[in-house]
Amino acid sequence: MAIGMDMMSVPWLEKLLAMTTFFTACEVHFNKTKNECNKFCLDCNDRALCGSCIKSGHKDHRVIQIRRSSYNEAVKTTDIYKHVDILGIQTYVINSSTVVFLNKRARTQPKRNNRVGKCYSSDSLCRICERNLVDTSFFCSLACKLAWIKENDGFFVSAKEREELEKLLEESIKVSPAKEKAKLVEQNRKRKLEGDEEDQERENEEVSEENEEDEEKDEEESVLSSIRPPGSLRKPNSRRKGIPHRAPFF
Repeated sequence: MAIGMDMMSVPWLEKLLAMTTFFTACEVHFNKTKNECNKFCLDCNDRALCGSCIKSGHKDHRVIQIRRSSYNEAVKTTDIYKHVDILGIQTYVINSSTVVFLNKRARTQPKRNNRVGKCYSSDSLCRICERNLVDTSFFCSLACKLAWIKENDGFFVSAKEREELEKLLEESIKVSPAKEKAKLVEQNRKRKLEGDEEDQERENEEVSEENEEDEEKDEEESVLSSIRPPGSLRKPNSRRKGIPHRAPFF
């Protein structure tokens, strides 16, 4: 599997991580309908770009699209892994796409005490911001991995750990979220069908119970009608009121 360049050798990475103008209106194409700046040109390494900017001057350049989740910028693993080494960075699934976050996020969950001195468990906390992680990851974002490399002159893991990280990354790239989504939809459809069948059975049971009750009522009425005397079945004659008369005047 081809791995991207080492982070220290990538000229555009720090500019990308420091960018704060993503998802703002483009100053150049402010009169366009879709002018949100959610793209970055790796070749120009200049500023956040909108779709019109890409069409006008970056057609043949390496361009990545920035995505957002809970006000945090991220990029798809399929877009970034060929350009920079993202081994050891936690991947997340957002809108059916596997992504990595650009910068560290605010840690909302309580920190686990899995740190002993300077030793970390690779499947517990981010080595920089100590954010809780899953899988066999070491960092929560591109920025945290870059900070670790600067502090420690590189990111070193054993051959076995590297093999596991490469396998994890390969799986996250090859796995088609669309297929997973289709599978989930199919499972939900089957559950719904099963639920509909159960509802239909319950309705049939209720209808049969109502029919039984109606039959019982009909039997009771027929029995009562046979017991009652003939006169009791007729309605009593209603007394009609006479013609009203005005009271005499005195």
